[in-house]
Amino acid sequence: MSSDQIHPDYIIIGGGSAGCVLAARLSANPHCHVVLLEAGGEDLNPLIHIP
Repeated sequence: MSSDQIHPDYIIIGGGSAGCVLAARLSANPHCHVVLLEAGGEDLNPLIHIP
């Protein structure tokens, strides 16, 4: 395991209005690591799949 990996204190699922507010409030603490996951839109654009 690499020493530069971050282990989050909180994982927030959903980047809606409540998820973003919660992530902002939690990340105000410099000792707190927060991950915010958002599904995103559809991947119909062919440029997404080009390596």
